[in-house]
Amino acid sequence: MGKEEQQIDYQWLAGQLAHPSGEGAKKVAEQMALSNAGMIGNTIAQLETGINQRILEIGMGNGSHMYRVFEQLIDCVYYGVDVSREMIAEATKANRKWVDRGRMLLQQINGESLPFADNTFELVFTVNTLYFFKEPERFIAEIFRVMKPNGKLYLAFADRSFMETLPFVQYGFRLYDLAAATMLLTTTTWPTTVQKIITKDEDILSNAQQQQVKRKYHIIVVRKMADRSHAEL
Repeated sequence: MGKEEQQIDYQWLAGQLAHPSGEGAKKVAEQMALSNAGMIGNTIAQLETGINQRILEIGMGNGSHMYRVFEQLIDCVYYGVDVSREMIAEATKANRKWVDRGRMLLQQINGESLPFADNTFELVFTVNTLYFFKEPERFIAEIFRVMKPNGKLYLAFADRSFMETLPFVQYGFRLYDLAAATMLLTTTTWPTTVQKIITKDEDILSNAQQQQVKRKYHIIVVRKMADRSHAEL
């Protein structure tokens, strides 16, 4: 494979990771679910339990992990959003029983806004989506808008030091280290406070190189404070 062809392949892969679509969507989604299983599982394990909670996941992919949410949060109602129509279809098919029971609602979004009223969710989580926020400050503010006062956001992402080693991140990825991500979450137009930061190293199979690599990732838990004296969006 020549250099130019290899670059085109990486550009295609980057596009699929950001927005799975077309013929390759299902396979890429399966690979993402496998490589991200540890991050997703650890993030879900951090979710604070409560009664009759509404929980939002941003970028849920093929939904193969959703059973973990219902094991962790027994009486929750789960809302999942994704930019990919194909992922909505895959997640619906994989979780038909929860959809039919009204415990799971899935919706396609444009990646710039969330179709929910203010103060809707007690918990929001998202794993490996931060790199693709087109306007990070605005979208983070949008996430906090739909969260209830004292609600919590669980944001998981791979550290910049790891991401820079991947050959496809030059195509549309915005990379963060812990300091930059924390700054983004605490300088929003909504009052927030960091509750917890978890940093882990894990061995995964790289989507691009098809070999074992060590990934450093963070989970930042941020509470939306009850004080409503914030600037308007």
